[in-house]
Amino acid sequence: MAEKECDGCGEKTERKHLGKIRGKQLCKRCRKEKRLDHRKETMTQGREFREKVRIQSKEAKKGYEKHIARRYRKKNESQEAPVPKGSKVLTKKPRYQSYLTLQEKQVLFGMLVKRGSSAKDAKERIQNLIEQQKEIREDLKEKNKSEDEIKQKQQALLEELWRD
Repeated sequence: MAEKECDGCGEKTERKHLGKIRGKQLCKRCRKEKRLDHRKETMTQGREFREKVRIQSKEAKKGYEKHIARRYRKKNESQEAPVPKGSKVLTKKPRYQSYLTLQEKQVLFGMLVKRGSSAKDAKERIQNLIEQQKEIREDLKEKNKSEDEIKQKQQALLEELWRD
């Protein structure tokens, strides 16, 4: 195995046993001594030194975070927000005043059955009414009628049905 001199004691040691501390290649013994010396220094220097080191590390961390944030902002500033593939924006279908709700259909069905028509006939009549409303709406749209006129026409159709 390759051997190299230790920068601390000058003794030849294997490369795998050398370690770097502040740019110097030191053997195990020298590194252990260096760590012990440093530990003793920090214990004797007291509270003010530790406070000073803590403040310096906080300032360094703030500067680092600002630098990273600035770099990130520059990179993503020009990009638009990504649009997920396959998702569709749901738009509400316009509900017009004169359409039959489920409850209205049920009430109408009950009325028609009470008047003597069979269940099949009642269902067909309700379906025909819904189709008529759609056709009337389309016809009036083609004739460029206003929404109010279309609503009035559909309401009149519903009122006739309720009277019958």
